Amino acid sequence: ADQKQGGEVHAKLAEKVAAMSVNSAVEVWNTLPGVVVAAFPYVEKRHLAGVLLLAAKGSSFRLGEEVMRVCSRLGIDGIWLNRQAEELPIYGDEAIQRQSRLLLGMIRDQVRLSGLEQELDSLSGQLANTYEELSLIYQLSSGMKINRRAGDFFKQACLDVMEVMGVRGMGVVLRTPHDQQDPVLFGSLSLPPGKVHRLTDELLKVLNGRKSPLLVNNLAADKTFAWLGEHAKQLIAVPLQREDQILGCLFGIDKTTGGEFDSVDSKLLNSIANESAIYLENAMLFE
Repeated sequence: ADQKQGGEVHAKLAEKVAAMSVNSAVEVWNTLPGVVVAAFPYVEKRHLAGVLLLAAKGSSFRLGEEVMRVCSRLGIDGIWLNRQAEELPIYGDEAIQRQSRLLLGMIRDQVRLSGLEQELDSLSGQLANTYEELSLIYQLSSGMKINRRAGDFFKQACLDVMEVMGVRGMGVVLRTPHDQQDPVLFGSLSLPPGKVHRLTDELLKVLNGRKSPLLVNNLAADKTFAWLGEHAKQLIAVPLQREDQILGCLFGIDKTTGGEFDSVDSKLLNSIANESAIYLENAMLFE
């Protein structure tokens, strides 16, 4: 009989909870003996995320037959329970509604604060990335002397970019009218003989006429660069381009952090490529 009664109470509560919607107000239920329950919806972005229940001792709480049966079923000492209940304040319908509204306001404020903290962390990360990008561009610009050898300039550029972006390998290939240097790959990553040449030849074909950087985060599944999959996992590349002429390309292989190349990486490398292309054009004009 106790189990049957408990099941009926549970069913009533479940039915009431299921009936609540986004527009439901705070409701007060007296389904449990001696307990007053306030229920209210929790809404996120106009969708019902859940229903919160706030329970308190009601004015009808007595160590009566109903409460004793529940205590017996749960293995609770009824006398001890009564002593604990005496220390709790009694809540009427109006009081528990007021507490529910207060609790809901606190939850909303906490969620909003958490969202603001995440936004602040995101902005801090963006500012840090922007600072690194500006510092790197300034450092490269300082070394853009027209009488400086292209090999020296791009070696330093690759080493600096490799450190900021956090990649295992950073490389460059030049195909200017005055400079047909062999491709170079810097960093801890090494490729078998001939693989760097093959990579740069295919990159120049893919990047020809392409306006956005090339990002491949799964080389083994890529049709063009699947052959590189046994040596690396990821690839990012941007052209060194002035007007419609491709003067070469910069490329990075594998993030050291294990993450994927993203828009932040592509924007940074694209900015470096634009600055480097200006240096190449000036050097060509100087020659």
